[in-house]
Amino acid sequence: MTDQSGDVVQSVDSQASLERAVSGTFVQSTEFHSSLPSTNDRGMALAKSPVTDDLHAELPKLILAAEQTAGRGRKGDVWLSPTGNLAFSLLLDIHELGFTRQDQACLSLIMAVAVCGAARRAVGDNSVACKWPNDVLAGDRKIAGILVETTGSNRMVIGVGINVNSRQEDFSPEILATSLYHLKQTPVDAISLLRESLGDFARIAREVAGSSDLLPKFWRTVDGFVDLMVDIRIADANMTGRVVGINSVGHLQLLTEKGVKSFADGTIRLVK
Repeated sequence: MTDQSGDVVQSVDSQASLERAVSGTFVQSTEFHSSLPSTNDRGMALAKSPVTDDLHAELPKLILAAEQTAGRGRKGDVWLSPTGNLAFSLLLDIHELGFTRQDQACLSLIMAVAVCGAARRAVGDNSVACKWPNDVLAGDRKIAGILVETTGSNRMVIGVGINVNSRQEDFSPEILATSLYHLKQTPVDAISLLRESLGDFARIAREVAGSSDLLPKFWRTVDGFVDLMVDIRIADANMTGRVVGINSVGHLQLLTEKGVKSFADGTIRLVK
């Protein structure tokens, strides 16, 4: 595959190309699958397996599927990933990153920041932005999503789905989604995108582990909702406020009629 300039655009379509993509990153081992129901399911099965020195030496481990047929998003949403996109899960020991099991939200946000930055560079468009807590958007259309799952141990699985080279007609009309290809109007190099996402994630995670106050600053650089009025839905309740940002543990900060409120979970939408 080539882009409009004639340069070769690489996809991650084999074990060899996956190993090439993670070369020089913090990933220690990889698994490539031509098709999987869910890379997170595979990652969680490994995460729950007995602790052995062999598995520990393989962490962080990246599991990638060229096609994902039954992926999951947050709140049980379906995330399908046909060939040409990126669907992968990162199995890691969170203690080795300097985090604890209580830092699940932080690591989800860090991965969203990393993916957003890599996507911006891939298409040359800084309007690509993050929506708290786990989406990367172009306008109101989703480009990428993050799903973090944990076990009773120190192992964590961070699942990532990125719409890389899907055409707009590949998405059902009722789904608000788009792809990097649609934004750039030319194929995007998935190997470079994956490598840069992993590199940014490792760098930002190291910095935030050293100083949690940096997390809100990193998030603000990609926050597509800061200073905007939103409704947040938590269970059966709703609240309206202006987005201030996030705090050092990744909770959304909203300026409401009753002052600044903090939210650990919820779904936000713009007030129109």
